[in-house]
Amino acid sequence: MALVTALLIPMTLLQVAPAQAATDRGSTKNEQCFVPYETQQLHCVSAGADLRAEISKVTGHPVVFAGDATASKLQPSGIASATTATIIVGYLWENENYGGSNVAFTVDSSSATPCVGTTWTFNYLGNIGWHDRADSMKSASGCRMNLYADPNYVGAQTGWQYQLASLGVMHDAGDSLRFTS
Repeated sequence: MALVTALLIPMTLLQVAPAQAATDRGSTKNEQCFVPYETQQLHCVSAGADLRAEISKVTGHPVVFAGDATASKLQPSGIASATTATIIVGYLWENENYGGSNVAFTVDSSSATPCVGTTWTFNYLGNIGWHDRADSMKSASGCRMNLYADPNYVGAQTGWQYQLASLGVMHDAGDSLRFTS
């Protein structure tokens, strides 16, 4: 009987370990998430839900995409305006070719070109469950993005890109992110 018990304990431990690994990586559901620059906190909705409405609810501002009619109400970079909107500056996906769960990065700005003259930074993606998780990326609103292998913008990097369907050697290796023009 002791031999049977000894064999069962290691099997139980092996079954627990993969579940813990999934928890550490963040949600693995097919969902849409976003991170406002101002709070650096992750918010998610199920795939197919109205991401734009959820972003607006959390930030308290209308969401503007480049080319929207609403964007014309915003001022060119550097000109003060009373109109503030939440603007998506880029996305990461957990699979190549923009597949699987994704996270949008947003900024609140009164500029239709939020990256001109400004660098928006997310210094540790592990804080939002995206440590070493991204496999593709795409910028938005005229911004370029650079994904770094380590926190605080060090280590290997993608270089400033508008989009990459595959991160190549940076596959599942990103820990910090910057956006600029």
